[in-house]
Amino acid sequence: MNPLPRASDRMTRALGALTGLDDRLQVVVGYLTDPLGSPVPAVEDRLRLVRAVHDALPTAPDLVLVLTSLSTDRAQAVRRAAVQALEDTDLALGQGPAAEAQPAAGRQGLGIEAQPAAGRQGLAALESQGLGAALRVAPLTRAAEALTHLLRREGGQEVLTHLGAERPDLMALADELRGRERALAVVPEGAPVPLPPVAPLPGPGAAPEASAEPEASAAPAADELRRALGWGPGATGTTDGPGPQGEAARQVGDADLDAFVAVAEGRADQLPASVLALGAWWVAHQVPSLGLTHLTRLFLAWGERLEWSLLASRLTWDTDPRAVQDALERGGLPPSQAQEVVTSWVLYDAGPEATWPWILQNPDLALRALGEDWFSARAVLRALTYAPSLPAVLLPALAQAAVGRSEGNRALAQRLLARTPAAAELALQALGSPQAATRRAGAAWLADLGLPGGTERLRAAWAAEGDQLVRGDILRALVAYGDDVTDIVAPEALAVPARRPRVPVALTWFPFETLPAVRLTDGTALDADAVRRWVLLAHGLKDPDGRGTVAAYLSLLDPRSARELSAVVVESWIARNRELGKGESLRTKGLLAFAVGMDGARLAADARSALRRNAAWRVESETVLTAVAANRAPEALQVVLAAAAGHRLPRVRDAARSLAEAAAAEHGWSPAELGDRTVPTVGFSDDGLLHLSYGDREFLGRLTPGLTVSLSDADGRPRKTLPPPRKSEDPEVVAEARARLAAARKELRAVLDTQRRRLYEAMCAGRTWPLARWRELLATHPLLRHLVVRLVWMADAGPAREATGLSGPDGASREASERGSVPDGPGGGGEGVVRLDVTQDHGGGPDGGGEGPGAVPGATPGVAQPVRSVLEAGRSGLSRRGSREQGPTAYCPLFRPTEDGVLLGVDDVGVELGDDAVVGLAHGTLLGPGLVEAWRAHLADYQVDPLFDQFSAPAPDVDAGQTTIQDGAGRLVVARDLRQAAQARGYERASTRYRYRELTKDFPDLGLRSVIDLDGADAWDEGQTTTTGTLTLRRAGRPVPLDQVPPVLLAECYADYRAVVGTAPSPFRENGTYSS
Repeated sequence: MNPLPRASDRMTRALGALTGLDDRLQVVVGYLTDPLGSPVPAVEDRLRLVRAVHDALPTAPDLVLVLTSLSTDRAQAVRRAAVQALEDTDLALGQGPAAEAQPAAGRQGLGIEAQPAAGRQGLAALESQGLGAALRVAPLTRAAEALTHLLRREGGQEVLTHLGAERPDLMALADELRGRERALAVVPEGAPVPLPPVAPLPGPGAAPEASAEPEASAAPAADELRRALGWGPGATGTTDGPGPQGEAARQVGDADLDAFVAVAEGRADQLPASVLALGAWWVAHQVPSLGLTHLTRLFLAWGERLEWSLLASRLTWDTDPRAVQDALERGGLPPSQAQEVVTSWVLYDAGPEATWPWILQNPDLALRALGEDWFSARAVLRALTYAPSLPAVLLPALAQAAVGRSEGNRALAQRLLARTPAAAELALQALGSPQAATRRAGAAWLADLGLPGGTERLRAAWAAEGDQLVRGDILRALVAYGDDVTDIVAPEALAVPARRPRVPVALTWFPFETLPAVRLTDGTALDADAVRRWVLLAHGLKDPDGRGTVAAYLSLLDPRSARELSAVVVESWIARNRELGKGESLRTKGLLAFAVGMDGARLAADARSALRRNAAWRVESETVLTAVAANRAPEALQVVLAAAAGHRLPRVRDAARSLAEAAAAEHGWSPAELGDRTVPTVGFSDDGLLHLSYGDREFLGRLTPGLTVSLSDADGRPRKTLPPPRKSEDPEVVAEARARLAAARKELRAVLDTQRRRLYEAMCAGRTWPLARWRELLATHPLLRHLVVRLVWMADAGPAREATGLSGPDGASREASERGSVPDGPGGGGEGVVRLDVTQDHGGGPDGGGEGPGAVPGATPGVAQPVRSVLEAGRSGLSRRGSREQGPTAYCPLFRPTEDGVLLGVDDVGVELGDDAVVGLAHGTLLGPGLVEAWRAHLADYQVDPLFDQFSAPAPDVDAGQTTIQDGAGRLVVARDLRQAAQARGYERASTRYRYRELTKDFPDLGLRSVIDLDGADAWDEGQTTTTGTLTLRRAGRPVPLDQVPPVLLAECYADYRAVVGTAPSPFRENGTYSS
């Protein structure tokens, strides 16, 4: 099909009458008149022509044919813009639901309404004719917008009926769209949602907190500007050098600064020429005390356009957009411009927790954003997840997003619609769509909904389905419903082809001759040509997620055959990938679907190898991780979790997090709990031993203090290696034992490194576990038990909590945020507070006396004392952020688990915990210095090598709203030294190929990123010098107020910052000269 209908003479003449078009718009005109013989112009240029045609319609009505032609454009943004322009036309013509809802007096503005009635009727008929012509040749994937618009017009059904004989697929799509409207019609209109009060703007100089409140003075900005100009106290001298600003700086006097303040405060509207010469953006960055209202007045005086990026540089993620818009309007910005700036900021920078009230107040803007690009739509969808109800006007757009092209947006929209009674019907309609992509989305949606009777509907859809990808998704949904799909899969999977299938060019390298002989579950051998066809089918599906068709086929084999076949296919792909360049192996990515059937440990080892090979290749890495995540074995999921925490490419980390979240959601877990429950044992049993059987003989593997595997025979005699087999021993059994030992040694280090990082982040996040779960998942795990005993833990009084990182939109207190707790309510930490009935003997030595390394000043020998007394006794210098007490009855016993399961206190006395206790990791910021030193001595006495340092990181003092720490900024260092010091602390460069300005370390369970910035360095030439910058913590790219960061995390990141900027040697002397 042609991408556009052939231009009619009428449309060509109308286009020729357009005047004032630049060269790029002329290219679009050429494309419309001859779409097959002209290059495709840029999307932005096609959008510009839509706007130009919209404006010219009153004088050239035939241009409506241009809009109908573009309503089936290849770009969704162009299609939606063209349909929006057609809806404006219909509003002026009195057509459609929008016109019916608006009186004639309100339809002014386009100019069409001034035409005679006969002219308006002719234009309406011309629009219908143009829509019919466009839909006649449009691919079905580009028809939804125009078809929806046509169905809403008078006479639209008649046009569609004429098309029906030629395009029955359009009729089916029309039925789907009508069904969607009917499904949404049953959703009751919700009561008006009471919005929270407008939150005041944060930060200094933020006077626009409410219109009734007095505005802060702009006078401090004059002193800031003096310093920036180089002639005030503490001057930075930034304008002393050559250039226009340096010249301008010498022209600014006190009177000019007084005038500057007057404009900022609204007492004048003209800036002196000397201040104008400095430039609005330069001044804005030099005077942080100015509020948004001040800046708005100044930008208007400069004649500069206020951009959303200015808001992003001065506001925190949780700022209320309603307060921002109020501030801009009171600064003199017209309401329409203020709304435009705030809209861009909401879509591109603001946090969804704070924007949902603004979204509900502006549903028309939200609707437009849902119809633009996936990024804008995602911002609206995320905000709506925090809204107590959904505006009815947004439901059609949500229904479209629920089956749209963006996988992330589909999931968000489906979760939102699950609140309504229409969700099941919408999913079933999607399953019957004429578009394969929509049917795939419908199958996945039904799998999540768990619809009664869903199995029968899915089986009927599978029987009628011809698209292999859709059939695979339906199989996956059936498995999610617990259905045994053998009866519908077996006839197709086991059929022996009449002749050997032809191998496509992309697979001529594949070693089909190495495919193993496989057996079905009943022991019957499967024909080799059938197995060959499975491989070709996976290649044709081009989907590395094998949980549909490939998994169903493999389920027909005995487990050993399925594992071996899967391993041969996947490892052949990995071997081929090593020989190819970037992107080349993606042509055969469908083969990776066999990863779903591999042994988890073997897949994990292969995946790590492939990820190392593809470390800088984003798409290849994401493809491998998609295949690995489909396996669901603990070892495989740990690879995904490790990539989510530490992959060098940010977008790969994000993709891995999405995969981990999806896997966790299947069980109702958080990603952190998924990490706890999928820690591999690498073959070690519950007794902590690796049992290696030779048949009659058994050998044992033990984990050493150095976290390596040592060997012994059954009598405990040490061995360096496993012995050769005896004549009486089965060689296959011996080979299997040797393979198990080799696999354990290979995987052990990767698993333990991942778990060390997870435990460290749990400490930073303030995460806790119920005592029973802590024992089950950590303290008795065959591998984790060896890490747990090298850490100090504390029991707490209160519900267990996941890592949240920040206080949420429900107004959780700053104290709760600092302690890392989850507020009660939806997603919260549970009901009530659990109190511990625990005391601990804090005498000094084993005999309970008051001497020794664990002695506490003021403790009575032999008398049990609550730990709170210990905290008080050693509290001098305790951080104001570090108090863990919840009241006079709350205790926080500290302990170290021993190898034999005893919870040992600092004084060598066992600690007994109640069944309702919750357990988390201790940290120096939560303890007084007396306890810190006592625990250090305890660990030294017992020669415990700590898994990581829990006690040294200092807690910085931060003010409310402060977002940066800069006491290490301004040092001249060699970029390579700075980067190496940062990597030693777990930080990575923001770019490994180009110039980078940031060193980052992610804390995925918290959704936070620690960022140490620098003046800039080229990745290919790190011998250059650079200047150290500030420390910030960011969430979704936005700085987070440091007083809202969990105290342990802030302390650890501050310790990183001091170590990185302090240890990177500077090649300069104090006076800035080079030191050779």
